[in-house]
Amino acid sequence: MRVVSPVPGVVRSLSDVPDPVFADLVVGPGVAVEPQHLERITVRAPCDGVVAAVHPHAFVISAAPRTAVLVHVGIDTVTLNGQGFTVFATVGARVTAGDRVLTWSPVGVASAGLSTLCPVIALQAEPGQVLPLVAPGAEVDAGDPVLDWPHQV
Repeated sequence: MRVVSPVPGVVRSLSDVPDPVFADLVVGPGVAVEPQHLERITVRAPCDGVVAAVHPHAFVISAAPRTAVLVHVGIDTVTLNGQGFTVFATVGARVTAGDRVLTWSPVGVASAGLSTLCPVIALQAEPGQVLPLVAPGAEVDAGDPVLDWPHQV
């Protein structure tokens, strides 16, 4: 399964994420994308599947049994209580990679003193199962492939 970037920006290693849950791969392997600091950005589905969970600051797309991708929009953004985020997807909705899930303001998140890094995580995967397709420091557009998950169970 190919996982695409949900936002345009610069690919970063998960070790650069200022949250040990992501940096230490506690929830799974993946990459982070540092979005352009724009007033408004659309966050798109990283793969085909069903919306398993959605919050203003994060969502999960279930692609198959035991195969799900988490997109976390910024770090500690749950503290904003949805301010600056607009959710368009609903739990149970079928999505295609690239479909709009939510919008947010990286400028607003940064002005609140929070990181705008967006981890894209292969939930329930082992680190060796997920292959990065883009090196840290590379620029990507929303929809560009960033991970290959060939051995989902």
